[in-house]
Amino acid sequence: MNFYLPFGYEIKDESPNNIILKNGSKTYILFNNPQEDPASDVVYTATVALFDELDVNEQFKKNDRLGFIIIKRLEKDMNELTIGVGGTKITTQVKTGSMNTEAKVMTQIVNSVENDK
Repeated sequence: MNFYLPFGYEIKDESPNNIILKNGSKTYILFNNPQEDPASDVVYTATVALFDELDVNEQFKKNDRLGFIIIKRLEKDMNELTIGVGGTKITTQVKTGSMNTEAKVMTQIVNSVENDK
C-alpha cells in the first residue's frame, strides 16, 4: 500500500491492514482492506455498526467512489473522527475546534491510498 504522508507525520507501527501514524501527540489509525474497491460500503457499514449513536454520519458518492465521515462526541470538546473512501478509513480523536483542519488532512491521506497490485 502506498499513501501520502503529510509533513510532520510518521509511521509508528504497521500490520497487514492497519498503520498507526503519529503527528506530535496525536495518533491516527489508517485501516485498509485491499479487497474492497473505492465504491464499496463494507468498511463504512462495519464502522457505523460499532456505535449505538453518532453525531455525524454522512456518505457521499463521486466518480464511482463512496466517501464517508463519521463523528462521535466523546466528551465536551473531544470527538472521534473517522473519514473513509471505499475500503480505507482513518480515525483519530480530535478537539472540536481542530476538526475542520484535521478532516482536510485525513481526507488527503485516505484519498491517496493505492494498493499494490
